[in-house]
Amino acid sequence: MSRKTIVAALKDTYRILDERKAQFELMIQALEHEDGTLEGELAGSEEEEDEK
Repeated sequence: MSRKTIVAALKDTYRILDERKAQFELMIQALEHEDGTLEGELAGSEEEEDEK
């Protein structure tokens, strides 16, 4: 395997990993947003119960 081939393979691997990293970051943000929304809904339902 030539150095050129190795460099090309490494660049391709780096690109793939970078794409996956971006996907993970989006998933993390979505889950954090969902958790925040759920926490807000739970707090709202607890306040409603306290009012009863």
